[in-house]
Amino acid sequence: MPALRAEGQDVVSVYSSTIERAKRFASEQAIEIASDHLETAMTGVDAVYVSSRNDRHAEQVVRAAAMGKHVFCEKPLALRIEDAVAMLEAAARADIVLAVNHHLRNSEALRAIRAAVREGALGEILSARAQHALLLPEASRGWRVEEPEAGGGVIFDLCVHTVDALRFVLDQEIVEVCAIADSRGPDNRRAEESVVTAQRLSDGVVVSTYESFVAPFAGTAMEVHGTKGSLVGRGVLSVNEPLGEVFLRDGQGSRQYSRGPTDELYRRGIRAFAEAIVGLGEPIATGIDGLRSLAVALAIRDAAATGRRVEVNYPPGCD
Repeated sequence: MPALRAEGQDVVSVYSSTIERAKRFASEQAIEIASDHLETAMTGVDAVYVSSRNDRHAEQVVRAAAMGKHVFCEKPLALRIEDAVAMLEAAARADIVLAVNHHLRNSEALRAIRAAVREGALGEILSARAQHALLLPEASRGWRVEEPEAGGGVIFDLCVHTVDALRFVLDQEIVEVCAIADSRGPDNRRAEESVVTAQRLSDGVVVSTYESFVAPFAGTAMEVHGTKGSLVGRGVLSVNEPLGEVFLRDGQGSRQYSRGPTDELYRRGIRAFAEAIVGLGEPIATGIDGLRSLAVALAIRDAAATGRRVEVNYPPGCD
């Protein structure tokens, strides 16, 4: 909400599955219209931000596109590849902009690492590592840990962000994954709360990741290692770690290379989305980016369930 308003957007309505929640949020955020009917909430607006439960993204985006509304959708784009493809097709038919809120692409640290990789400052890239671990607040748990069928679990919540950040920084696609997942809950019906992955990229670079809902002091990190140097970042994958830093290590020693996230993470995404609507460039992360991060997340989930290596299934024409 602060990012939308800071970028000059007028938030005129809110939809929720229950009118009580819609009215409460509208009152708290000074929004004029509250509704439990989606089409009513979308009447008279140019664009919608879909931030509902993960299993509702697909239906709501398709309905928004059918009404000609541009869409800024939370990740994961959907829970199935077939649904994500249907969302992209609906957006194409309606000629609307579909963006995905992979906000980590807006981090100063990740942009600096991406630039170093592209410019060859690290030499030939050999490997990378990312960590996105935290203690999920009690108020945010609910379906995220109790209802895997609703898209709960750390894979759909955090892995998709890590995957997209790695794709963005390394400018490569992830083609194969292995994974081990764990839940601290009392039974097997709970969604996974931690996962460790090994991934192989399109040119053979290997990547490892760790994501967790139950590691309060682990923090976030990203490392990229090459033949000429390494970039080591700490506190660079979360808006809650604004003082993160990236250090360059090479033959000359270790020195600060970049700072971590800034308060522009969400504003940049909203700004690029609004500009794309009027024909000025593309969103920071497109619907295709959302589909690709979803494809990797699904492969990670399958690898964790089967204990096997899994190839990432990108649908034809996903470029």
